[in-house]
Amino acid sequence: MNKRELIRRTAIEIIAEEGYYNTKVQIIAEQAEIAVGTVYNYFSNKEEILNYIFKVEFDKRLDILKRLKVEAISFKEKLNLFLEEHFQELETNPATTSVLVQESQLPRKHSLKAVDDFINELPELLAEMIESAKKKKEIRDVNSSLIANAIFYTIRGMASKVVLNENYNFDQTKEELMNLLWCGVKN
Repeated sequence: MNKRELIRRTAIEIIAEEGYYNTKVQIIAEQAEIAVGTVYNYFSNKEEILNYIFKVEFDKRLDILKRLKVEAISFKEKLNLFLEEHFQELETNPATTSVLVQESQLPRKHSLKAVDDFINELPELLAEMIESAKKKKEIRDVNSSLIANAIFYTIRGMASKVVLNENYNFDQTKEELMNLLWCGVKN
């Protein structure tokens, strides 16, 4: 594993446990068993590390949505596959899930591009898929942007519940979300 990835993974574990504000670059370096100067060779500060964490996760979701956008399957199937892959990522990496949930909700003195992309651009891509589904008459006429944001923030809220409560799991969450979205619609 390269140093940049080592720093990212170590930072995720520490931020998930301690929170962003309590995490120090020195602690990240110690846990990664590298010199502090090595961290600064890759990132100019802790904020840049957090931005990189979100960029990696944003890029993963972006790849999923781009791939699904061109698939010759229904919108319902696309959404189901997106949720499946997204929740699989979250379930496989609980520390990353904690960071995404807790750190995307906190106001920042300086806006981080990757955090903004994660919470703004992903719903826009989902809105494009919804718009396409409307044109194909797969769904009724809706405000695509509003519905995309409703779906996205519902996903975030449900992920937060899973992280905070061991009585929930991602499989159940995906199933319930799909049932909610398609309530009363026959397959």
